[in-house]
Amino acid sequence: MSAPLEEKMIFLFDTAYYIAKCELPMTNFVQACKLQSKHGLNLVETYMNNHRCRNFIEEISRVLRSDLRDCLNSLSPRFFSVMADRATDLSVTEEEIVYVRYSQPVCECSRS
Repeated sequence: MSAPLEEKMIFLFDTAYYIAKCELPMTNFVQACKLQSKHGLNLVETYMNNHRCRNFIEEISRVLRSDLRDCLNSLSPRFFSVMADRATDLSVTEEEIVYVRYSQPVCECSRS
């Protein structure tokens, strides 16, 4: 991948991350990309749609889970706690979240 294309992809991944972190609808991805383009960022039009946003978020999620799994597997001794919670909202959609908290002197994990 060329350096200019890689830079554009990083901007798209950052935008998708923002959409997921703020729990915005993925359809907002296109508008957020258009706003960035308006301010001078030259993004790849092919990837500026909500389906690609979903792909970006899934890939980010996969990498973050992998980093966390690697950190937890490398802990010696292993000190961590897990807390899970589930709720059903008015639209009868089940939401579940799992918190993992761990402690260690040094972790070589990549974080954003």
